[in-house]
Amino acid sequence: MVIFARFLLIFNLGWLTPAWALDEAMDLQAIGKLARQRGVPVMVVFTARHCIFCERLQSDYVDPMLLQAEYTDRLIIRSVTVDGALELRDFSGTMVSRNDFANRYDVKVTPTVMFFDHQGRMLTKQLIGYSSPAFYGAFLDDAIAAAQDKLNIKSQRDATL
Repeated sequence: MVIFARFLLIFNLGWLTPAWALDEAMDLQAIGKLARQRGVPVMVVFTARHCIFCERLQSDYVDPMLLQAEYTDRLIIRSVTVDGALELRDFSGTMVSRNDFANRYDVKVTPTVMFFDHQGRMLTKQLIGYSSPAFYGAFLDDAIAAAQDKLNIKSQRDATL
């Protein structure tokens, strides 16, 4: 059994990934369209391979959020691995490296959590790092509420134009 577990850790078999696993952003343009249809913000967790704080943030907060309708009904959650090799499609439809995408939003530390509208405009300031696990849930909930409020204000303003 231990050998099989090590095999899974080494090869990270995708077909054994839990259904609630955090999806890597591949096409933010499509995600943005979905966010617009649902009227919700997009939460992006910028991570790096071998980042222990990223792993802790994901296991302590992000993974549990993916299991709760309280969160999945209110936002779309994706990750961007800044040192990943694959390019992603940004909110405007342009293919860009993950590192360049992170640099565009001035992401200098991982983990960093950001909230966007459907066009890739930042809705709140960044949540940088993961140094206060006991308080992080409150910071995260406050940022989610602020992103939703800002998105709702934009939606109301756009509706009156």
